[in-house]
Amino acid sequence: MKWLAALCAALVLLVFSGPASAKLLQIRYEASDAYGWMAPPTYGLRMDGVFGGNDVVTFHFNTVYFDLFDDGSALLHGDISVVEVDGGAPGAHASTWDMNVFFQHDAGFVGQPTLDYYHLISHGAELRNQADALDVIDLFEAPADGSMPLQLGIGAFPKHKCHSDEACLGATGWLFWEHDGADNYDFMETGLVADFVFELTPTEVPEPAVLGLIGLGLASGLALRRSRR
Repeated sequence: MKWLAALCAALVLLVFSGPASAKLLQIRYEASDAYGWMAPPTYGLRMDGVFGGNDVVTFHFNTVYFDLFDDGSALLHGDISVVEVDGGAPGAHASTWDMNVFFQHDAGFVGQPTLDYYHLISHGAELRNQADALDVIDLFEAPADGSMPLQLGIGAFPKHKCHSDEACLGATGWLFWEHDGADNYDFMETGLVADFVFELTPTEVPEPAVLGLIGLGLASGLALRRSRR
């Protein structure tokens, strides 16, 4: 286990030294479900056919944060759980997943001037089943030409999707996905088959030590991902 301790120490040093130290967390939001157009009424993520067939799968955001960094990047991370599978037996796909989704701000995107736009970074976004580390869903921006990036701001979705009668701070985006588990379903070319819809509440920015642990966790997940390929 000495090699593991050494690796952990090296990763923590990496977080606080060199170029990594220039990337600072500026704003942290807590992300929660909003009202979508599928049942159940509220969810944070919807995906079509992720467990096979044409079932619509909706995920609840348990403890999820959306972090904005000073270099224009963003990270949506936390754990989410399957809420419902339309057409499937209740509880048939009950599971909790770790989510890490990386974005890059596009200051030049021509859209609504009151909104910010973020592109999902391909091969840097995934859901990983907590019960099976080899069960992974990779997420990709949809469409692939970047013409519909994640929208962030008040008015990102209509106020009737908020939990109050007023317009709320939220984010919405569209996704392609690929499920690398016991079965492989590739819907990369079939259209808009998944979407984010979530409200955002500002919260406290964590201390640098906590950021180091986040970086360590992400690096460990990446190492595990590489080891299985």
